[in-house]
Amino acid sequence: MPSGPRQSMPEKTSVDGTLRVTSKPGPIPASGSSVLKYAKPYVFISADSMKRPGSPPGLLFRLIVPATAVFVVTILATIACLFGDPRAPVARWFEAHVNKLLLGELVAVVVLSLLAMTVDRIRTLRNSGKEDP
Repeated sequence: MPSGPRQSMPEKTSVDGTLRVTSKPGPIPASGSSVLKYAKPYVFISADSMKRPGSPPGLLFRLIVPATAVFVVTILATIACLFGDPRAPVARWFEAHVNKLLLGELVAVVVLSLLAMTVDRIRTLRNSGKEDP
């Protein structure tokens, strides 16, 4: 067992030349002692299965931005209607429909976010499965 909290991650190169990093989760000190224990066994991560920093985001991640922008614009329009003339047709329509509109937009943002993360995770797992020997 290592004696200090810092460790270097040993690197291994597989037969096909891809870099595989062998890492352990950080050491967890045992309560009341200086003995270090590990929470999980070794984890193998393929460098090729992870997205590169410059890779373009998926379609669902791109749809989150306009959906969130519409949500923010709706909130700002609601605030503007509060300071405007309450007899204006737009203010009346907002007063009648703003709750349903905001709820629908919030649900759309949350669903798009969860779908984007799920699809990204599935693709990452699928790509890492192809890399394993």
